[in-house]
Amino acid sequence: MRLRCDACSLHLDKGTMFVAFKEDLTEGERHIGAVKIFCFYFKCIHCSAEIAFKTDPENFDYMVEAGATRELEQ
Repeated sequence: MRLRCDACSLHLDKGTMFVAFKEDLTEGERHIGAVKIFCFYFKCIHCSAEIAFKTDPENFDYMVEAGATRELEQ
């Protein structure tokens, strides 16, 4: 997954290290009843803007929630 920070346009490539906080969204959202959906929050390593994305178990992927734009990997 490759992200671009909306605040400073820094590209965050797969494998970039950062400290993230995990939130369990099982109360409001679940996939097929048993699979938990998590939301991860972290700050851009360049400008400290908050970025959030959540798991998408249906597509075996992640969805950007706020603070960044997902880009196609090259």
